[in-house]
Amino acid sequence: MAAKTKKLKSLDFTLDGIRGRPRDYNTGSLNYEYVTTPQQLEKMKQAFWNISRIGLDIETTGYAPDENGDMPQGNTEADGCVRLIQIAIDEPVPRQWVIDCFRVNPTPVLERIYGMPNKPFWSQKQETVIHYAWFEQPWLAYHYGAKLGKVFDTCSAARKINSCRAPEEKMPNVKLNTVALEYLGIDLDKTQQSSDWEETDLTDEQIHYAALDAAILLDLLPILKEEVVRLGVEEDINGGMRKLLGAAHYLGKKQEPSEAILYRVKRAIAYSDSFEESKKVVDCLPSLALHHTDKERAFQVALKKQTEQLAEGKFTSYDYHLLEEALEDNPF
Repeated sequence: MAAKTKKLKSLDFTLDGIRGRPRDYNTGSLNYEYVTTPQQLEKMKQAFWNISRIGLDIETTGYAPDENGDMPQGNTEADGCVRLIQIAIDEPVPRQWVIDCFRVNPTPVLERIYGMPNKPFWSQKQETVIHYAWFEQPWLAYHYGAKLGKVFDTCSAARKINSCRAPEEKMPNVKLNTVALEYLGIDLDKTQQSSDWEETDLTDEQIHYAALDAAILLDLLPILKEEVVRLGVEEDINGGMRKLLGAAHYLGKKQEPSEAILYRVKRAIAYSDSFEESKKVVDCLPSLALHHTDKERAFQVALKKQTEQLAEGKFTSYDYHLLEEALEDNPF
């Protein structure tokens, strides 16, 4: 008989234990460890008993998970591996770990936190704080069978909060560096995001960048939750979490390379914040390893999104009429 899956509880918006902390409680002085050995993993596991929340981020190679595993498999855009998994906690004191998945298998730690693959939601109390969980979930499910369960997505929360603001008060986008600057006053340098994560030896700057991205999520958590409560949109956030959970099985499927690429392209278009961002995705379509019919499908998704962006005035550097001409120019 199949194991019965627990019903996912709602997120906790009471801020017990984290209200009133300094805004840089987790990021003021990073305390991270670069994890490369099984011995470090075993020691690390002991930190995850009876914790209320973790900050989670990953660094990857490629655009989509690749079925060949956890090591680089080539230089095509479809090849995708998890290079780093960054985990931060804030109790009893702030700590961060950066796990190098090219050097050590992270499964023991993921099993301790989440339970997998037949024991999802290892802890109903624990929340995972992520910025744009729709990116992390496919990779972790695909490679390790991990379902995130109880997630507070700072990207989704910031997007909902932003939608409630007056036009002149809106953030230009809800990328992590924008949200961090808005709510924490931290100018997050994202230069390392586009660095080479396939290098055998990562730089100190890459490891520090990775640790900071996980830690900063726990500093954003109380501020964004407080805003969510003030606006009365808690159920919108809970609904987004449940939608992610419902899609977790599909997101972790061993997809054909073309299907995986198409899925990532469509998600990138859907979550673009301006015409310029969605246009960058469209400009990449001709070079991707996709059948022409899949490229046409992606273009139709982009056409609908860009029409909405034009109508909402979400463009900056293009003349409106030139934008209309660009939409009419279907390269497929």
